[in-house]
Amino acid sequence: MTVRHQSAAALVAEDRLTDEEIARRMQIHRSTLAIWKQQPEFAALVSMHASRLSDQGLKPGIRGRDARAGKSMVRGQKLQTAIQLVAEQMLTDNEIVIRLQVKLRTLLALKQSPLFIRRVNEVRATIGVENFVQGQMERSKTRSPRRP
Repeated sequence: MTVRHQSAAALVAEDRLTDEEIARRMQIHRSTLAIWKQQPEFAALVSMHASRLSDQGLKPGIRGRDARAGKSMVRGQKLQTAIQLVAEQMLTDNEIVIRLQVKLRTLLALKQSPLFIRRVNEVRATIGVENFVQGQMERSKTRSPRRP
């Protein structure tokens, strides 16, 4: 197998590029790559490169996607928590910022978003009027204690 075969097999094993991108990079036609992929020798090269990548951990493309997905999940969880906390009105903006470890300007920008406002109102509706009023009363008690 040529150096071009070796390089193409490594790119196929990484699974980051489309066949068209691999072919363009290798300066071959996409149909040529398709023919190579059907050859047992080429398939063996791809398997060898894939196992080498597996020995090093996850494939680079998958590792990057996993990291992005993890960050996206954390952002989503923070957003859900922010919606819940704002809807409950039990904490100040500064307390929410500290709890979620986000910037105040991020929270304030979120609170201006029509979608965020709609979700907060939906959560308030599910909490129910009684719980909402009770939360307001408890909040006022903790902020201004009664004098004897």
